[in-house]
Order: sequence, then C-alpha cells, then structure tokens
Amino acid sequence: MSTKLKEDYCGACGSSPPSPSKRLKIKCAYCKQDYHIQCVNIKIETYKDLSRVARTSWKCSTTRNCINVTTRRKGDDTNTPVSARRPTTLDDSTMSIDKMTHVDTSSSGSRIQEPVTITGNLTVNNKAELLDSKLKSFRETFFSDMKSFIRSEINAAIEKTKQEFTETTDFLQDIKASLSVVETHISELEKENCNYLKNITSLQNRLESMEKVSRSRNVEIQAVPEKRNENVLAIIENLYKTVSLQINDDEISACRRVAKLPSTSASRPRNILVRLPTIRHSDNLISAVKRFNKANPKDRISSVHLGVARERSLIYVTEHLSPECKKLHSATRITLRDQYKYIWVKYGNVYIRKDDRLYM
Repeated sequence: MSTKLKEDYCGACGSSPPSPSKRLKIKCAYCKQDYHIQCVNIKIETYKDLSRVARTSWKCSTTRNCINVTTRRKGDDTNTPVSARRPTTLDDSTMSIDKMTHVDTSSSGSRIQEPVTITGNLTVNNKAELLDSKLKSFRETFFSDMKSFIRSEINAAIEKTKQEFTETTDFLQDIKASLSVVETHISELEKENCNYLKNITSLQNRLESMEKVSRSRNVEIQAVPEKRNENVLAIIENLYKTVSLQINDDEISACRRVAKLPSTSASRPRNILVRLPTIRHSDNLISAVKRFNKANPKDRISSVHLGVARERSLIYVTEHLSPECKKLHSATRITLRDQYKYIWVKYGNVYIRKDDRLYM
C-alpha cells in the first residue's frame, strides 16, 4: 500500500472520502485504527468541540474487539450507518470516553490522580461533571503554581533580607571597632585634659601667690573725690599727717589713680594706688588709719582731712587686693553681714568674726 493510500485509509470504508474537506480522522485508542469522522457519524462541529483528551481516548466499539464497523453508503455522508463489521458508538449527542487523567497538585509535588472513567453516553450531566473536573484540576494547578511562586518569592525575599542583615551586621561591627578606637582616643584626651586642668589650677595658684607678693607693698585708698589737675602726692602726704605718721618723699615709689573694675559704679571715683618700699611700711599706714578711726569714731578719716573736698565723705585705706579677692570679700560681706560682726581682709585673705569674744 502506498504512503498516500495508507494515510487516507479508513478502518470503516477502506478508502478516501470524495471531498478533501471530509478527510478528518479520529483514531481508536484500542485498535489504533483511523476512521473518517463521517464514517463514524461524527459531525465536523462536534469533532472540533472535542477536547484533546476525548479524541485520544475515543474507541470505536466496546465489544468484539473493535469490529462491526459498517461502510457508509456512497453519496450520502450525512447520516449513513456504519457497516455491520464495526459499529460506532459516537454520534452528535453521544460518545464513549474510556479514560481521562488530570493532575493533583494538592500535595507538595505533582502526582497523577486515578483516571476518571465515564462510560456510556455523554449527556449534559456528564459534560458538567467533566467541566467540574477540569475546573477542579485547573484550580489545583493554579493554587499549586501560586504557592510555588509565592514560596519562591518569599524565599528570595528572605535570602535578600539575610544578605542585607549580614551586610548591616558587618557594617555595625566596623562602626563598633571605629567607636572603640574613638573611645580610646577620647579617654586619652580626657586624661590630657585633666592634666591640663591640674596644671592650670597650679598656675592660677602660683599667679595668685605672685600677685599677693607683688601687691603686698601696695596700699589702696578708696572713695577719694577726683578733681582735674589734682596732686595725688599731696593727698598722700595729708593722709600721713592726719594719722600722725612720718614718711619721706623718697619712700613713696609710686602713687597714681588706677582704672576701675567693670562692676564698679560709674559715679564712684577711681582708687589711688600707693607703692611703698616694704610690706612693713604698708602695714604701718593701714594700722595707723585703723587706730585713728577707732579713736575718732565720729570723725573718721574723710575727704576733709585730705583737703580734697569741702563736703565730708569717708575715705577707706585697704590692702591692694586682686580682683578675685575683692569679689570674694564683697560676696562674703553681702552674704554674712547679718550673721557676723567683723569681716576683714589681711594679707590677701578674707576673715570673719561673729562677735568680740575670743574663740579657742
């Protein structure tokens, strides 16, 4: 048999249909014979509506080992019965389906379920059951694919998060190491700062001591009214005369008015600074002024005694104190004035005394 005849061979009629458009065939799943769809009474519309599973599972007959198929009457291809040799069981409204297989994806892996067998006429209910089976298989496949996709996406996200977390951890470790270095450096700087503070404190104490020594020979006269073209040396000589203290002009190294502190009132005159040869000379002058004031409580040393003003204003003779000592003396007087009777300065130190009693 030639190849062309073999291709056109029909198990029912044994030859080709008269029209090329009617050469559609269907193969029996059991005897493997090809049949023209017209020879087994299947319309073209019905054939086209059949699924791939239905076509591959079709059988020509359920008895007698696929025989009893009749040959069509020539010239009539609309409703020609098949030959008695091979009767068919598939027409416009009925067909035989032996096996249908679908995939179960409900478990972790895909497996093939037991074949669903529908034997007999394919009615509306059979079609509904077949559609439900197909939909169920589609749903299971869809959900399985979605689960796999979601699982893969979640795993990818987890891996990415792990990688980012690892990078973050490494970065934090680097920062921690850097912070450790910085902390060590800060500790060293703090130690150096403490040493510097100690040195500064020591230098301040030394400077204060030097200031006390340098100022110990000086006497400061406060609240002396200030005039233009005044003779400061004459004011000092009048002070010495008032307290009955003798001194030569050459013993006064310097006498001048000094600038006021920023906290001093603007109306207060500048102080007069007198530099004497020794500490003994300055102590003698201060002691003489205190004796005079004590002996004359109602006529204490004032501007009238120094001949600088007609109106009487008290004059104060004290040690030449440093700005820090002056602030301490002022703060002590403001704070303890009501609690202590005597508050004075001696040799650059502030002293307080509650009353006239002696305390051991």
